[in-house]
Amino acid sequence: NRRSVSELVISFAVAMLRHIPASHKEVQNGKWEQHVGGLLSGRMVGIIGCGFIGKDLVELLQPWGCTILANDILDFDDFYTRFGVIPVELEDLLQRSDVVTLHVPHDDSTNNILSGVRLGLMKQSAVLINTARGRLVDEAVLKKMLMEKSLAAAAFDVFNTEPPDDLEL
Repeated sequence: NRRSVSELVISFAVAMLRHIPASHKEVQNGKWEQHVGGLLSGRMVGIIGCGFIGKDLVELLQPWGCTILANDILDFDDFYTRFGVIPVELEDLLQRSDVVTLHVPHDDSTNNILSGVRLGLMKQSAVLINTARGRLVDEAVLKKMLMEKSLAAAAFDVFNTEPPDDLEL
């Protein structure tokens, strides 16, 4: 399923950067506001977990001209060199990335990998994408950040509780 997940990540990134869900909701509610969206092209994309899906995403992002940062417990030097990926520490990735996407399994080492402290490192203009597993992100802090506009957007297809019980999030 790596290609379908990689394509979903790109579609989420474009949708969030272009404000598509918010614009759609406004039009459905009879509102017409022009939102200035951003491009994915040329952005700094941070990939947490550069296994099969992370690598596929790197390949799909090549035509977009993104700078790609990666954080993984394994060393993929040959792959990184081939595609111009910059390996970085997790905190550095979070501080520098315009789009952060998770591609790690859920286990003891990744449980709440994006804690409130780590989420707080992200740019206010950043987008967070999780297509990996639930329980990787502190959803209570994420919700607060989104409501306070200290994080631009988030797109998830996995949640800590499924189906999600916090419909506001």
